[in-house]
Amino acid sequence: FDASGSSVALTGGTTDATGQYSLTLPAPGTYTVRADPTIAQPYGAQFYAGTALKSAAQPLVVGVGAAVTGIDFSLPRGFLLSGRVTSSGAPVADVDIDVFAATGEYLSAYPARSQLDGTYTVGALPAGTYYVRADPDITRPEQLFVTGYFGGATNLAAAAPISIASANVA
Repeated sequence: FDASGSSVALTGGTTDATGQYSLTLPAPGTYTVRADPTIAQPYGAQFYAGTALKSAAQPLVVGVGAAVTGIDFSLPRGFLLSGRVTSSGAPVADVDIDVFAATGEYLSAYPARSQLDGTYTVGALPAGTYYVRADPDITRPEQLFVTGYFGGATNLAAAAPISIASANVA
């Protein structure tokens, strides 16, 4: 991510079989780097240096032609969080599922959408406390619903926390 927090188009960035990676950044500047495993990998996403929160990430200042090394990650074991989006008992498909940390910070590394049967899976989240929001797209006629948080709340402050300790949570 660049200094403004926007995603940056880059070359490289995928780890090899030994966990090594190399990135080519578009220009000198200040960047935030995140290791972002796929949902199939049992690891939580992590910003450099050792945090799941973008707000707590250590920025990297990269000069012209500079090589920055030693930006290593030790990813925590992650767990899946799953559920179902319904309205009056009927499944609701294609709704954005958003995850927030216990601090209320949005965790962009964990996007999900409900499937045709309303089910969704998010992960792999590191152990911790989270809040989950079903965020319908009100520009779509089939999604004219109020945004809802787990526990029946309509705002983050009233949402029920979900604790993940050592196993997947459904």
